[in-house]
Amino acid sequence: MKNNRIKQALNNTLSSLYVSDSEARMLLAQAKEGKRVKRKLPVALVLAVLMVLMAATAVAIVFGWTRGAHFLEKEQAGKFAYWTEQEQIELVESLVTDGYISADDRVRQMRDTSSSSEERAGIVKSILLNWLAAPTEEYIAFCPIMERIWGTFGDWSVEQKAWFSNTLIEAGVQQPDFELYVFPTENDIPEEQAKRIAMAHLCEWFDIQLKDLQQDHVYTSFVIFPLPRLAEGRTQYTTEGQKAQWHFEFGIDDRSAVPSYLTVNVEPITGYVDVYQFVQRMQQEKYMRHWPDIALQAENFMKTENYRPFMEWSLEARAMWSQEMAPVIRQHDETELDNYLLAISRFEYGLPQTNMLNQEQATKAAVLAIEKAFQFTEQELEMYDLRYLYFDVTDPAQSKWRLHMSASGIQADTLTKGHPEKLTNYVVEIDPITGETLNMSCYVRCDYSGFEAILKQL
Repeated sequence: MKNNRIKQALNNTLSSLYVSDSEARMLLAQAKEGKRVKRKLPVALVLAVLMVLMAATAVAIVFGWTRGAHFLEKEQAGKFAYWTEQEQIELVESLVTDGYISADDRVRQMRDTSSSSEERAGIVKSILLNWLAAPTEEYIAFCPIMERIWGTFGDWSVEQKAWFSNTLIEAGVQQPDFELYVFPTENDIPEEQAKRIAMAHLCEWFDIQLKDLQQDHVYTSFVIFPLPRLAEGRTQYTTEGQKAQWHFEFGIDDRSAVPSYLTVNVEPITGYVDVYQFVQRMQQEKYMRHWPDIALQAENFMKTENYRPFMEWSLEARAMWSQEMAPVIRQHDETELDNYLLAISRFEYGLPQTNMLNQEQATKAAVLAIEKAFQFTEQELEMYDLRYLYFDVTDPAQSKWRLHMSASGIQADTLTKGHPEKLTNYVVEIDPITGETLNMSCYVRCDYSGFEAILKQL
């Protein structure tokens, strides 16, 4: 992993000189051990990367507070106020050594061994309280020190947050039920691509536009969240065995009627976004602690579907929803319910009869109709990997198969050349017996938002 990070640093700095994995390993070996290698590297490349390699190695060594783990571990045994004078002085010295505190007159006074212990202890506290802008010694601790160095935790870079978790591990205080911040690997999509994908989803699921998202105020993490796991008869939260994901918190323009922040988790390999996270946010904002009984009943139904979004339910589950839940929801006061419940209860869903096209046949016929109508290439068609098929019986006189075709994560970003919010989605309805096309349409993804956008996907 270290080789890959240095390779990234080299490629980022020397964009005109690509450094392969093997070359990065060779350069690292030469820098560390001075070993001779059989394969000759281009002279220009060696000269060009020498200083960059040295700088990258230096950054890896001094990144963050170098003695942070040591003092964090010490903090577990007692707060700063109970440390010995020498331990307190060592804390200041470490911050001076790393360049976070200036070696001014106060520091020189602290180092003066001719002063009494009480005087030196008082100077140490004065230096730290002034540097931290803290009122009392209670604020002299690891986290306030790190926020003084790097600012508010949310604003830290992905690398800084990974350093934080690594420091907790080194100090022996990282718990299994804590978020674990890590470095992305070379197999993970870049931060900017994940961010574009996240923004497109927010504009689709909430009544906001791209301009409402404060792109200059985004909290970004690459993080493993603790999830519940049954162990020894108890539910425990742990990061063990879980996968990292991109996590974004977007600030919202104050003029918008939506909450101040919206969060999105993006799977880092494919860019897939589980949209049920937006359903949960809608419900939290709509109901707070006062859920209507019908919303609680709907929640129990969704639990049986493992909280997957309605689009991914089986035909049988959708038909059962239409029979058991949708009629009650349609009779309820719409102003008391969230957009998701209202949208998934708008149409009637059922099951095809034996003389009708089955699910596989209907999907094939619908995709073929779209391919012919919009002249898709085979490659483009394959990239439209989100295909939601519904059996609509809203009109008793004309049941129909309806296919909504879209693209997920990386596919949407690639198809639109970095503008996934501009992805064109396709909808086709076919006769369930003949396969004849009844209706066909397309629309740009973020031309609709909120309730209308959800409805478009159904």
